[in-house]
Amino acid sequence: MLENSYKIITDELKPLFDEQGFKSESVDDGEIYKSGKKAVKIRFDDNKKMYRMYVADVTDGNVGEFVELSTWLFEDESNENDARSIGADFKDTLEEVLGIKKAAFNAHRSQIDLPSKAAPGATPGIGAFTQRFLTICPQFKDDYKDNVAQYGDFLYYDFYCRIAAPHLRELLKRNDKKQLTKFCKMISEMYIDGDSEVDRVIVCCILGEAVYDDEELLSRLEEYLEGEDYLKHILKITVSLIKKDKSKSAKAKGAVKVK
Repeated sequence: MLENSYKIITDELKPLFDEQGFKSESVDDGEIYKSGKKAVKIRFDDNKKMYRMYVADVTDGNVGEFVELSTWLFEDESNENDARSIGADFKDTLEEVLGIKKAAFNAHRSQIDLPSKAAPGATPGIGAFTQRFLTICPQFKDDYKDNVAQYGDFLYYDFYCRIAAPHLRELLKRNDKKQLTKFCKMISEMYIDGDSEVDRVIVCCILGEAVYDDEELLSRLEEYLEGEDYLKHILKITVSLIKKDKSKSAKAKGAVKVK
């Protein structure tokens, strides 16, 4: 597991903690963040490979019973971007509990540049892949800018799971041959040409997320990936893993109690 993941997560929350007057305090089982009204703690569950955020009421300086507010899987292969996504989600969840309206974007969308192509001879990374994606799906340019404006950086796992996967799913449901052919051609080319992070986003965040719960859509997608036997093989493995992760998350959320 990423050793500094806890710090990455709490760093995402720090601006909110500072704004709302939360101070760090040491307790028997680690660290809590406490204000005059609420206390927050984040703990890692080694057995279930999961980060958990808890909140408690504070009355006259006394911390009440903590209840679980949000959970996120964080397995051995999870990385810094996963940790940042967890921190961003925990921040959004806590803002809702505290009754805080989302602040205006930290950057105006008009000031955010779209990603560019890879330099000649360079292996395409996430930036170059995103440039290709936005070229064939220009309707999502504002969503890209919103992502950067909200988080201060491009949280591409969030973007591709939330934007690209549902888009692909809808194309598959309609069996839009023209758009699917163009989309899958780009995916196949970038899977071959791109770096390992591009490959991971393609398989996990876009393809797998779009079809993991629908065998018919998976079969249809495989038709458009004709000739990409290795990609289809990896996709099937990924779909199986996503199903397991979704099942774990559903069970965890079923046990959550929120005041």
